[in-house]
Amino acid sequence: MVADPTQCVAYGPGLENGEQYKEGVFTIEARNKLGQKIPFGGHPFTAKIKGPFGEDVPVSIVDNGDGTATATYTPVAPGDHVVEVKLNDIPIKDAPFTVPIDYSSETAHAGNSWADGPGLENGVNKNRQLEPSVFTIHAVDKNGQPKTTGGDLFDVIIEDPLFDIIPATVLDNNDGTYTVNYQAKEPGINVIDIVLRNKMKPVLYEHIKDSPKHVDIKSGTDASKCTAEGPGLVDGIKDTEPAKFKVQARDRDGKPITEGGDNFKPKVTDPNGNEVPCEIKDNGDGTYDVEYNPDIPGPHKVDVTLDDTHIKDMPKTVKVKAGASAATSFIESFNFLVQTRDKRGENLTTGGMDVKTVITNSADGGEVPLKQTDKGDGTYLIEYSLPVPSNATYLINTTIDGKSIVGAPWEQRV
Repeated sequence: MVADPTQCVAYGPGLENGEQYKEGVFTIEARNKLGQKIPFGGHPFTAKIKGPFGEDVPVSIVDNGDGTATATYTPVAPGDHVVEVKLNDIPIKDAPFTVPIDYSSETAHAGNSWADGPGLENGVNKNRQLEPSVFTIHAVDKNGQPKTTGGDLFDVIIEDPLFDIIPATVLDNNDGTYTVNYQAKEPGINVIDIVLRNKMKPVLYEHIKDSPKHVDIKSGTDASKCTAEGPGLVDGIKDTEPAKFKVQARDRDGKPITEGGDNFKPKVTDPNGNEVPCEIKDNGDGTYDVEYNPDIPGPHKVDVTLDDTHIKDMPKTVKVKAGASAATSFIESFNFLVQTRDKRGENLTTGGMDVKTVITNSADGGEVPLKQTDKGDGTYLIEYSLPVPSNATYLINTTIDGKSIVGAPWEQRV
């Protein structure tokens, strides 16, 4: 009994419809020219399957030894598949067969899945920022239901304005969402392709909803363009006063940044190599106030960095000079002028009167040396020095002819 290709048939679910990634099975049955089933095997059936993109889909045929053969294949992509079955290179009855393959019910559906988050918003992300840009992919199945499990092969490809590919990481949260992180390098339009790769053949992929995204990246802070100015950077500042200056954040074109958040780090070193404490305040407008307090005179090294990169014209040397300290300065000498008058209260205009001044320490009675000068015009200049501040009280008495003048004696505390 010889099998007639034009009478042989194929049937089964694998020729009716199917689902992506799920095995399709159909049966091939050998028949003679009268259409009668042949009850033994050994018939050289062959099968070829073409996917929706013209790709070959592997198919296996097992001879059951009873005149039938079982064909098995697994569709990789959704869409119509063309199944050719031949015997001795002649198509069997009704071949080729067109089999519609639906999207997988177990994996995400690219066209229904979507993404959102600040990393996809225009004007929010900068090409230099401490934290990476972030967005989230939401996996949705073919029926429009959000997935609650992970395992889908989402991928992100980012091309910057210079046509360089920017690395992106996709973290499977195992709840149907995927967190994407990337660090933009160039300001301008960055094209973000968000795709779902085929789990059996990853080279095949589909864009998710609204992909690709065109994201406008702002120009971030460029350390080499940032500037600093202010009195705290000028030679001649004193070691008794706070030294202040202001840092201006700028982008790569030298334009001022108008928001804060950059991690500028000031550092000041004194002539002995010791670090001088300094503070920096973020004003939230792209400027940063820096203040330090030099403790000794001499050349101080002032530096400001951003992400370990020196800003423009840094480091620089600032010459600090010694300033006068109110806490340690004191009055070293004193003087006062005595105006002599006659008994009518008129100023005398000649000298030679018996004017004497005595200054004594109230604690021990010790007398303080002084110098008295008769100026010859009725006035007498008394000059004296007191010891370095010692919390002492001194009694000062000026007399004429042994009698205390008006207001004398009086006390002076040092």
